[in-house]
Amino acid sequence: MNFGVTDVNQKEELLKQLKTISEALDKQTEKKVLKMCPVMDFNGNEINRRGECPVCGFEFYYFNNIKYCFYCGQKLDWGEDTKC
Repeated sequence: MNFGVTDVNQKEELLKQLKTISEALDKQTEKKVLKMCPVMDFNGNEINRRGECPVCGFEFYYFNNIKYCFYCGQKLDWGEDTKC
């Protein structure tokens, strides 16, 4: 594919832009939180959850309905399928 571009520098720039677009789109696709574990109080009641970003490994707690990783911006899926 040349997209009507013949100059080598233009092709390289176009490929860089397409890569950036692809990476941005990938970040907007939900990925399951890894190592998700409940945080329990002294009575054994779940009061929160913690997990790890599937992209960068940043560990954080689920609060205020967090939907994106604070560190890398990956959209997160807090579904119950992953466990610690």
